[in-house]
Amino acid sequence: MKIKPIILCGGEGTRLWPESRKKHPKQFIKINGKSLLKHAIDRVTGVNFDTITICSNYNFLDQIKEETKNINCKIYIEPDKKNTAAAILAALNDDDLTFYQPVLIISSDHIIEKKIVFQ
Repeated sequence: MKIKPIILCGGEGTRLWPESRKKHPKQFIKINGKSLLKHAIDRVTGVNFDTITICSNYNFLDQIKEETKNINCKIYIEPDKKNTAAAILAALNDDDLTFYQPVLIISSDHIIEKKIVFQ
């Protein structure tokens, strides 16, 4: 059974100001030519992983769509900003998620340099 990856991508990340701001949060900052979100997506792409689910808030929908335009993924929008637990619960409502399927929840604002070690 494949692991269901859920990427949390709704925070504003304003603590890294001036690099990150309300309209350009840290998950969209580019490192080595790719956004942190794209780095997260790359970590959970491969034979061990099911379709990616990304959970965010409405403010970042256009940016997420741009980042994922060539990627098979689902995007869930939180109805209200209720932080991590609510975002996870929203993503767990995925119809493709099967009973007892392992789930991996990761943040979209981290760098893990060695993808092979992560997997």
